[in-house]
Amino acid sequence: MLLLTNPNFRQSMKTLILLFSILTGFRGHSSPELPSDSLRKLVLEQLAITETELMKDLWAEKVLPYAKSQTVLVVPNLTGEDKVEGSFELNAIVVVVDNQTGKILQQYQESNSYFSDAMYLATFSIDTAPYLLSKGVRAFGIRVQFYGRSSNSYSEEMISLFVPEGTTLRRVLKDEMISTSSDELNMDCNGQSTTMHALILFETKTTKNYFNLVIKESTSKVVRQKIKGECNKITEKSERKRTFRYNGEKYIE
Repeated sequence: MLLLTNPNFRQSMKTLILLFSILTGFRGHSSPELPSDSLRKLVLEQLAITETELMKDLWAEKVLPYAKSQTVLVVPNLTGEDKVEGSFELNAIVVVVDNQTGKILQQYQESNSYFSDAMYLATFSIDTAPYLLSKGVRAFGIRVQFYGRSSNSYSEEMISLFVPEGTTLRRVLKDEMISTSSDELNMDCNGQSTTMHALILFETKTTKNYFNLVIKESTSKVVRQKIKGECNKITEKSERKRTFRYNGEKYIE
């Protein structure tokens, strides 16, 4: 009884309890995050979409590193039947959800936003790089990658940037090319291959209170020719910058 009434003893016990809570990750009465399958089910119910209406391989999700109670999802909603294998049309619905309740917080949807045919839609991915558009405004990116179906190899990747606003997502940059790769080679050495990779940068200059956006492209072109029985290779490199300014709704070049 003397120990329990001793102020020093009570303070020591409080310290031990606090230390235990930190080491074990105790969170009081906060709700746990939902498993991915449960989150998916709840999101589909809110969107009134069934599993059969999904292009399941294209589903993408990622927790926001700067808002860890929220997850971004790309819901690939098919809008028509496949007429040819690999040919389809879909709505890529982008949502931000609460990890604990599954409630949709923000949403963006555009009808028939992507078509897969000669260029096969291969993947969606979520880019959470620090796209700081202005003080207190941060965007996240949705990347989409396509592959060519011809005998010559070709691929491309595009990015869109989204900003949460109330219960909606505003797309401030739409499907800008950030990567391409092509090979046009025959079995006898002749031909060329070209690759382009781009970085997204921001200037300190602003337009309508948003930083100007710069896409810096680096291109490498390799030409192969057979000369006197030997395969010769010539490499050409180039760079260019494209500047986009905000017009009050979106970035335009």
